[in-house]
Amino acid sequence: MKSVTWKDVTELVALSAILASVVFVGLQLQQAEEIARSEIQFALLDTHIEVNNAINADPEIWARGIAGESLEPAEAIVFSRQVLNVNNYFYSTVKFSRLMGLDFEDTDLSEYAAFLYENPGARQVWRAHEEHLKKYRGLGDPGETYTSDWVDAIESKLSIFDQALEQ
Repeated sequence: MKSVTWKDVTELVALSAILASVVFVGLQLQQAEEIARSEIQFALLDTHIEVNNAINADPEIWARGIAGESLEPAEAIVFSRQVLNVNNYFYSTVKFSRLMGLDFEDTDLSEYAAFLYENPGARQVWRAHEEHLKKYRGLGDPGETYTSDWVDAIESKLSIFDQALEQ
C-alpha cells in the first residue's frame, strides 16, 4: 500500500477548494440571474401601473377612443399616448420573455392582439403609428427587423382572431 504524503493531501485539499469555488460561483451566477429577473418583473409591474394611471387620468378620452369615436385634436393626442403606452408595455414584456427564454411570449402577444381586436380605435392608432415608424425606420436603418417582427406577430394574431371570431 502506498503511503499518503503531505503533497498528496495538499493536492487533494487544493482540488477540493477549486471544486468548491466553481460550485460557489455557479450558485452566485444563478442567484444573480434570479435577482435580474425579479428586478425586470418589478420594472414591468411598475410600468403597467403607470400605464393604468395614464388611462385613469383621462378615462372619458380612453373610453371614446377605444370605441373608435371622434376625438378633438388634443384628445386624439392623449388617446394616442395612452395606446402607445399600452403597446410599449406589451412590447417590453415580450422582449423580456424572449431575453429570458420564458415560454409566455405567445400569451403576451395574444393578449395585446386581443386588446387591439376588441378596441377598433386603439387598433387604428397602433397601425398608424407603426406605419409611421416603419417609414422612418426603413430610411434610417434599412436592415432593422426586430420591430418588424413585433408588428408581424401582432398582425398574425389579429388575422387569426379575424378568421376565428368572425365566422
